[in-house]
This record gives sequence, structure tokens and C-alpha cells, in this order.
Amino acid sequence: MVTSVYDFITEENNMGVLFASMRRSLCLWVYVLILPPSVSDATLVLSGSSSYAVLNQPFTCTVSQAAGLRNLITFYQKTSFDSFASLYQEGASCSVFNPPSLRGYTVSCGSGTNSSSSTTKKYHLRINRTADRDATNWWCDLNAARTRSNTFSLQLSNGPDSVTLSQPPPGSVAEGDSLTVACAASCNPPCSYSWTLDNQLISPNSRLTLTNINRSQTGNVYTCTVTNSLIPKSKTKQLILTVFFSPRLDHRVPFEDRFVTAVGGDVTLTLSVIANPTPTFTWYRLSDGKKTILTPESSTTSDVSAVGSLTLTNVQQRDFGIYQVVVSNGSPRPHLVVNITLVEEGPPSVPSNVVVWSGIPSSLSVAWIEEFNGGLPQTFLVQHRVHTALEWTNVTGLFKETGLKTVHGASISNLQPQTRYLVRVSAYNREGHKGFTPEQEVLTDGRTNEKDNLLGTGIGIGIGIMIGLCLFISGIVFTYWWMRKAKPEQSHAKRQPNTAVQETALYEDMEQTRGDGSSTPANASSNYSSLEARRDAPYDVLRVYDNTSEVKE
Repeated sequence: MVTSVYDFITEENNMGVLFASMRRSLCLWVYVLILPPSVSDATLVLSGSSSYAVLNQPFTCTVSQAAGLRNLITFYQKTSFDSFASLYQEGASCSVFNPPSLRGYTVSCGSGTNSSSSTTKKYHLRINRTADRDATNWWCDLNAARTRSNTFSLQLSNGPDSVTLSQPPPGSVAEGDSLTVACAASCNPPCSYSWTLDNQLISPNSRLTLTNINRSQTGNVYTCTVTNSLIPKSKTKQLILTVFFSPRLDHRVPFEDRFVTAVGGDVTLTLSVIANPTPTFTWYRLSDGKKTILTPESSTTSDVSAVGSLTLTNVQQRDFGIYQVVVSNGSPRPHLVVNITLVEEGPPSVPSNVVVWSGIPSSLSVAWIEEFNGGLPQTFLVQHRVHTALEWTNVTGLFKETGLKTVHGASISNLQPQTRYLVRVSAYNREGHKGFTPEQEVLTDGRTNEKDNLLGTGIGIGIGIMIGLCLFISGIVFTYWWMRKAKPEQSHAKRQPNTAVQETALYEDMEQTRGDGSSTPANASSNYSSLEARRDAPYDVLRVYDNTSEVKE
């Protein structure tokens, strides 16, 4: 028997060159079950913890009812048909009898092999490096009994080595469209897939679906991760999304549709937009119903932002007027068309929507809306006087500009009670001013003219009449029920609160409509509700703004 074993060893050495292609570590467990205790009747069963070659998981050969076992346990591989490696058990002693002739493989004695009386003994074969030839059939046998185990088929686990994305090549899509992308990889066993955005899971499989794509998704990095959990091993592939959209105003930058310069001065007209791909700016001069194209000017870009500019030097009187810029980037949607006005420096416009009211007898309040500053910083002047006086008094303090169409306010105190005052406002800069607002009249006791007194008297009379009418009707109802000797019912709700409501509504209506055109507290309230300053929407909201397709000539 020993001579035959050495023949195996010699034969394995001759085939050593066939195992030179072993590449990477892997362990495999082989289980050999020998039943029953009689060697001649023994049967062997070979199994593994996995049908795939898994790193650091050796085969384990388990012999049951193996007390006093004296035999040679041999491992075989289909590609050689000769003993691959073997161990010898003799009583309480176990040793490697025939080690693997190739590097990357080891055999060892396991539990129960150091005791002759142990009925269960285990033997191990470990594959530390895998090669394609390892993906084959394996078995083992008892040499003396000439009994072999069943065949265990080992598959080689591999992949993913690379990840590919579906065709046509994804990544560029028009705003509002949808996109479906699939990633794929070669794996054994099949790999798992997932898509993430900023480390957040957005798809648990190989397909990524994006619907109603908007410009805010430009630059998003979507990552597909492919994982072979058996090895384990992972590979990733990234998709950087590019969204095409037509030019829109960049509302991160304050929009200016009016520029100012002096005769002989220089000025640069600018327009900030967002667009992808990069847009082109075409400038026109609108004059006398004609549209003249101007020399193309420069533009700067950053990310999806672009700024177009037109520089005018030594501006003359004929250069003032309306300029038009057309922004396009090849999108099928309409171009962005914007008109910009160039005006000459001068005095600011007169403030608008002046309202005046008095809350207490010795003071009053005034509010107004800021208008165009004439191209220079402007300051506001508030004046007041008693309606019988000729001289105006300036309100102490300066009121500086805060922005076109913003609301300003001032308080005037230490006034005479029960006195009618006139108030006006003016705006001025270094070029002067264009005048004052129309004079607004107010009484320091909160009334604005004699009509208010008449209104108050009329309302008082009306309330008295309504109360008397209610009492009269109540008396009739009470007498009627008393005569019928009916049981008292719950008192009717008084109508006086309703009368008060009508009175208040009537008073407010009359306050808001005055014959002399002057402002009242009610007018002030309604005006303020419509004078909120416009705030540009932030870029991350990315609302869709309609383009202006009309060209004014």
C-alpha cells in the first residue's frame, strides 16, 4: 500500500507544472463522512459550506465511527485523476502523508485525530490561491477500503471586474424629460446593485429612473455600486447628469433694466442668465421703429451662469434709449428677449403713493414709495405746515434711498392738536429735484376734513334709530307671546352688534372714498398691503420663468 502511495506522489510531481497558474487566495471545506465503523462497509460523503470557492473556507473531511482508524485519507481533483494530497491516521496519531505538490494548497489534521478512541475525526484541505482549474469536481476516498465519496462540484466566484452603463450613453437630457439608466457587470454568483445620490439610496436595483428632470439636477453625481458579497468585492460607476435648458434670468443677481450715464461718459450694460449649454448674447439698438444689430460683445460663464455685456464709450445724446438683448443656446424653446433702457443722469423722479394719517392729537405719520433715482444716490425731504401758514417746515433727519419701489415712512411729532396740516415729499440728488408730491391734508386728531364730522354724527343718529327700532320690535314680540301665555323662550340675540358692524363697515367705506382726494387711515392700510418689496427668488428654488418673445420697436 505504501508503494502505491509513493507512486501517487511521483505522479503528482510530474504534473506540478499544470498548477502554476494559481492566482489568488481561497479556502474550501470538504467534508468526508465515513459510515459505518467497518472499513469494508464504509461510505464517504464529500460536501462543502458553499458551492463556490470562498476565501479562507477549507474543505473538512469528517470520518464518523472512526475509533481505532488506521487508513490513508486522500483528496482528488478531476483534472488530475491522481491523488492531490493525503493524510495518514494511525490510532491517536495523524500526519500529512502526501502534501500538495503545488504552492497555494495545504492539508491538515483536524479535531478528533489525536485520539484513537474518537469516533469522529476531521481532515482539512485548504485552497489558498484560486485558479480556473479549481472550478471542477472534487472527491476523496479511503485508500484501504477503496471507497470514494460523492463528487463535489466547485464553482469559481468572480467579478465584478468592471461596470458598464446602458446605451445610448446617458448623462445629457433636456429639462422636463425623463431618463432611465441601467448598470451591468459580470459576476458569479450574480451581484447585487444599488444607486445612490450623496450617499443616499435612491434605487435598490440596477435601474435608475429620473422623471421630470429640472435644471437644479445639473451636476448631480449618481453612483451605481455592484457587489459580490461572496468574495466580497465591489465596483462602482458614476453618472454625472447634465441638464439642457433654455436661458432664463439669473435671480441670484438683481435684475437691472435701466442704466444711467452722463453725456460723454462710459457705461456697460449687463444681463445675468442661467442656461445650458452656454448661450450667446446678441445686442440690438431700438430707435425710430428700427432694430439695428450691434457689434457682438463679450460674455463670461461660470457653471450654468452666464453674463452678457455691452460697453458704450463717450456716450452722446443719440445713444440714450432702448437696447435689446436676445439670449439663445440652441434650445427648442423660445429665446430670452430683454429690453434695457439707457437714460441720462438727472434729478430723481418724484415719490409716489404718499399717504398721511394721524393717530394721536399731537403727531402724524407719512409714507411714500421710492422711484427712479436719476442714476445717482437720492435723499428724501419731508415738509409740513399748518394749512393757514405760508412757510414749510422740514422734518428733522435725512431719509436715504433703499431701493426702487420700496416703502419709506416718517413720523412728525410735537404738533398742535385739533389742527389741520399739509404734508409733501420730495426726492433730490446732486443734479437737483423735480418737485414735490401733491400736498396731503390731515387733522392731528385723526380726522381729515369736516365730512368725517358729519359722518360721525350721521353714524350716531343711525345707531340710535337702530337701537330704538330693535326695542320697539322686541316689545311687540314680548306682548304677543305674553298674550298667548306661551312659555318664555330663550331671549333673542341682540342686533346691536350687527348695527355696530354695519357702522364700522360704513365708516371704513367712507374713509376710503373722499371727495377731496386726500388720504385717510383706511387708504393707508390698503396701500401698504400692496407695497411689499419684491424679493428675487433664490437659485435653488429654480422656478421656470416665461421668456419674453415680444420685441418692442
